[in-house]
Amino acid sequence: MDSNGCVAMNNDDILKLSDYIHLFGTPVIMVDTLARAPRREVEREKECLLDFMNRWSGAVEKGSYHDYLAFYDSSYLPPMAWWRKWMELRKTAWDSGESLEVLIDKLGIYKDKDIFVLVFEMGLTLSEQKTAMTKRQIYIQKQADGYSIIGERFPFSRAGKKTGEKPGEDILVAFAGKMVQDLDSRLSIRGMMNAWLAAWTNKDLDAYGRFYAWDFHADGLDRERWIARKKRLSRKYRFIKVTGEAFSIDKGEDRAVVTFLQNYRSSGFSARGEKRLVLVKREGVWKIYRESWKKS
Repeated sequence: MDSNGCVAMNNDDILKLSDYIHLFGTPVIMVDTLARAPRREVEREKECLLDFMNRWSGAVEKGSYHDYLAFYDSSYLPPMAWWRKWMELRKTAWDSGESLEVLIDKLGIYKDKDIFVLVFEMGLTLSEQKTAMTKRQIYIQKQADGYSIIGERFPFSRAGKKTGEKPGEDILVAFAGKMVQDLDSRLSIRGMMNAWLAAWTNKDLDAYGRFYAWDFHADGLDRERWIARKKRLSRKYRFIKVTGEAFSIDKGEDRAVVTFLQNYRSSGFSARGEKRLVLVKREGVWKIYRESWKKS
């Protein structure tokens, strides 16, 4: 009676339970009675709903306007103002050789009669990028010919106002826009890396030197002495071949760190190791500011 209707627990029990309760993430279900269903039936419905969600996310990734709407009940029209911009961003990613993919995580399935509530975290992946996740709820009704979405909610986004997002489906577009913009910059860096390695391999040291910032410094050498050393090695060896693999790019607005496995081979020396480059953006162009190498 003292709790006035609230659930009362001992402090130690509440602390144990707190590991399983997450703000905006733990469903609260209030019903008069809980009915148990046969395990086989539960597993069969779960499998059908997972297949439904895979096809739904596939329509978002690659489908048309009509493909997407086919998952929704005729009595419910979801907000679609975001779709045109989403198609533009999706095409930009495709033109770059990448694809925006929907990520669904921490999926919970809850049922009341013929209505299912799916609660999950939804995000996007693009190349090496992964968005912050936003919470989403989809209401699905089981019908004679399958399943249909009859409602949706976007109760919470971890990214909050940082993405400049608006309610509803615009969250997807806000995330995708930032990712595609970042992809363009990453592709620019990868293109620079390829050109830098090609200049080194071709022993075009004038072109090679233009990739370095005026205030570059490494191994106790400034830019001028660093390039002079490379020119001496270029004259010493009959051929030089330098390639990179497993590139990782950690990019900020005007600074980026690129790490990769460098394979160096010449007529007199060969080595393999991890190369680390610190890049800075100068007048809109990425330049090498610091360089280090560690033999593997």
